[in-house]
Amino acid sequence: MQENEKKAISYLNIFAVLLVVAIILAFLPLMSIIPLILGIVSIVILMLAFRNLLTIDNNFKTPYIFTLISFIGLIIIIAALFVMIGGDLLSLGLSTTAIYMLPLIGFFGGLAIILIAGVILELIGGIAGVILGLYRVGKRYNKTGISVGAVLLIFPLVDIAGLILIIIGLLKLSK
Repeated sequence: MQENEKKAISYLNIFAVLLVVAIILAFLPLMSIIPLILGIVSIVILMLAFRNLLTIDNNFKTPYIFTLISFIGLIIIIAALFVMIGGDLLSLGLSTTAIYMLPLIGFFGGLAIILIAGVILELIGGIAGVILGLYRVGKRYNKTGISVGAVLLIFPLVDIAGLILIIIGLLKLSK
C-alpha cells in the first residue's frame, strides 16, 4: 500500500468515528453545537482522504469535488443562520411600524434564499461526494461492508448502522 493510501484510510477512519460521535451527540439535549463542529471537521477530513485517494485513482475526482461543494454548502448554511439570528436580535429593538419592518422582510427573504442554496449544495455534495466516495472506497478495496454502509447513509436512523459497517470495513482495510 502506498503512503497516500495509508493516509487516506487513516482519514476515513477518523471521519467515520467523528460522524458516529456527532450523530450520537445530536440526540442529546443541549448538544447542538458540538455535532455541528464535528460535522464540519469530518467533512474536511473526508476531503483530505479523497484528495489522497485521487493521487492513486482518478475515480475519486468526482467525490472530492462534490465533498468540497458539500463543505461550501455547509459554510453557507452556518453563515446564513448566524446572520439570521443576528438580524432577528437586531429587529427586537426596532419599532413594529411598517417603515422599519419592510427592509427586514427583504433582508430575511434574501437570507432564506441563500440558506436554501446552501442546503441544496449540501445535499448534492453530500449525496454525490460522501456517499459515492465511500461507495467507491468499498469497491476499490473489495470491502462490501463499506459499500453497503455508504448506501445506508442515505436513510435516516439506519445511517448509524451504515457508519458502523463503514468503521468495521475500514478497520479491516487498515490491517
